[in-house]
Amino acid sequence: MHVSKKLIDLNYCRSCLNETYQMNLRRKDVVILQYPQVCSCCGQVKNIVCGSRGTSRFLLYLKVR
Repeated sequence: MHVSKKLIDLNYCRSCLNETYQMNLRRKDVVILQYPQVCSCCGQVKNIVCGSRGTSRFLLYLKVR
């Protein structure tokens, strides 16, 4: 399965993704959904990560399998 599909299925915001997988993703490293949604980890309405950019794509591939 493609990494972006798994990221959308997780339905995590960037801060929860960083905390859960011990990463340091910045806003420029990720692609977010157009409209804020409820994060399935923290339960708050935030911008949900749906993809990655640049070198962070490889890090996400290794961590989110």
